[in-house]
Amino acid sequence: MNSHPKNCVSHSIEDLFDCIYNSGISEGFYRQIELSNWHLTLQAYLKEDLSLDQKLSCQIISWWLNRTIEKQRFLPLIAQLSRSREDGLWALPNGGAYYDYLLEEYTTLTAEKIHETGLQEVERIEKKIMELLKQQGRWNQEVSIVAHLKQLDKPRFIAERELFLILDRAEKKLGPLFPAKPKKLPTIQLGLYPEAKWGVCYQPPDIDGSRPGTLCVNADPQWLLSSQIETAVVHEGIPGHHYQRSLQMESDSHILRKKFDCAAYVEGWALYAEMLAYEEGFYSSPDYEIGHLQSELCRAVRLVIDTGIHWKRWSCEKTIAYMAHITGLPDPIVVAEIESCLNTPGKACAYKIGQMKILELREEGKRRLGDKFDLKEFHGRILSRGVVPLSML
Repeated sequence: MNSHPKNCVSHSIEDLFDCIYNSGISEGFYRQIELSNWHLTLQAYLKEDLSLDQKLSCQIISWWLNRTIEKQRFLPLIAQLSRSREDGLWALPNGGAYYDYLLEEYTTLTAEKIHETGLQEVERIEKKIMELLKQQGRWNQEVSIVAHLKQLDKPRFIAERELFLILDRAEKKLGPLFPAKPKKLPTIQLGLYPEAKWGVCYQPPDIDGSRPGTLCVNADPQWLLSSQIETAVVHEGIPGHHYQRSLQMESDSHILRKKFDCAAYVEGWALYAEMLAYEEGFYSSPDYEIGHLQSELCRAVRLVIDTGIHWKRWSCEKTIAYMAHITGLPDPIVVAEIESCLNTPGKACAYKIGQMKILELREEGKRRLGDKFDLKEFHGRILSRGVVPLSML
């Protein structure tokens, strides 16, 4: 394909999007020369008269192509990640540069800044847990915070009806804070889902709308902690992943945009949804309130352990000990968290950094608009354009 749009096989921006999508790039199939040509073509299109949505789509897809082009130089190293190992990226040739690339893509921050932020967030959330326990008359100064958390973490089975009741309550309590809601509520499936290491994971709806989003709930009780149920349903369901993903699929954006993914935006939004539920008094018992804070604490710990493994050269033993000591989570979940950091470096940092960016934008909106700030409108603006890179949010 010629790099200039006037000589391109496609003469409209929509046709060009079709061409890129049909190449299979959204499924991971691409050729270097096509990536470069498409990237240059989109840059040329940005100089022309486009609608706001077309311009945003060009910028997002161009960012996506550019990151994929940069990733090419790490392909030999990426192939080694699938091998079973216990060391971070630092142990691989050019591994440090690849980790810097991943953190730039996931968070826009450096490893040093992320590690420092993680430690600060851990301290802040621990203080919040202690304050809440004191308010509830449950604090014992002779017992550590992690000991208090362990008392809550009792794995148990959960009935499908209980999950539907939580979703229904979330729709009634939190739904009014949004200008637009998905056309369909999520369905629920109980089964064995290895990917649901926190008990619940989300399967997005089909693009054609034939199947709604689904909460996949792990029937193995060791993965579903009693204090985490409500915050997990909010994260994966309403108004977390289900709202964001379903509204994205129901939009009139090009299919290429609907396929676009960015962990910091997607997971950052879901973690923001957990906090929003806390702020709005959604959690129905003191245990669920503490469970929510424990969930956020885990995401803060991820910032520390991911950079610990891949930047500070922590051993697996040290990393596991640190996470267990801070979060009080059961061993299977702690080990699964460490394995995830080893297998997908950098991604664990996306959750908290994405959430913090959304909160930062919300506070900026309040500062600028004062009494005119509308939380409902803010949520609409965050979700209305679909997934965007954190650098463009």
